[in-house]
Amino acid sequence: MRQIGINPARVIIELTESQPTCDYAQMREAVLRYRQMGFQIAIDDLGEGFSSLRLWSELRPEYVKIDMHFIQGINHDPVKLQFVRSIQEIAEKSNTLVIAEGIETRPELLALRDIGVACGQGYHLGRPQPAPLRTAPGEVVQALARRHDQHAVSIHKLLREVPAVPSSMSNDEVYEIFQRDPQLMSIPVADHGQPQGLINRCNMTERFARPGERELYGRKACAHFMDRTPLVADRNTSLRELSHRIAKAEAHHLLNGFIITEQGRYLGMGTGHDLMREISEMHIHAANMAAPSARITSA
Repeated sequence: MRQIGINPARVIIELTESQPTCDYAQMREAVLRYRQMGFQIAIDDLGEGFSSLRLWSELRPEYVKIDMHFIQGINHDPVKLQFVRSIQEIAEKSNTLVIAEGIETRPELLALRDIGVACGQGYHLGRPQPAPLRTAPGEVVQALARRHDQHAVSIHKLLREVPAVPSSMSNDEVYEIFQRDPQLMSIPVADHGQPQGLINRCNMTERFARPGERELYGRKACAHFMDRTPLVADRNTSLRELSHRIAKAEAHHLLNGFIITEQGRYLGMGTGHDLMREISEMHIHAANMAAPSARITSA
């Protein structure tokens, strides 16, 4: 390649399933040899055949291209959406870049952007030309910028100014705070502005309902009942990032809510209910904004 003036690093070898792969060891050896020469590897039309997932696992390509069947109509097909989301999660863990094929409408583009797919091709992005475009069409740039802005909204929007209590406060005093405010589901615990934990209403009420528990623990410090590993996030954390953290965390964090800090100091709280409502409203707004007046189809 270098003899004819082409840098191998600028060449990507695409593998397709036009022929079944039987000898994966031999395939791995060939791929390794080409990588050592500087080439990169891509798997084309992922999901079209039966062996493409194994091929991905065996060869660990730099790129995978998702077959257009799973892209077209993804914005209103939950099965396709979940398929592509799963592929994107695998790709992130295996350092592979996903390329979505056959993007023909703005809703499809925004659905893929929401999942995190960074690359794509299709008539909505641009039709084949002798000289490839160096910039995306204006409507594509505007649509992606709008979606990016929505994802950049921080959790400060969800801030509730709930006074924190010191870890030395007695359980009886904390219980009285819950009694005075029936809407309060969790009380933050902080010492000198540093978050220490959360006390959940249901947990404290259940403990005090047991025979002898209040007599035994009522005068003791509330640190005994608090969750010492609450979900804590800076005020500048995006709604999307926090929702991903909660999805991966244990279920009780959604019920307890989360502590919001500013430069490490307690600022306030947010609830799982408020977070889910805001995320849902953002998705509805994005879908309404993205609905095209006419579908763009390939010739």
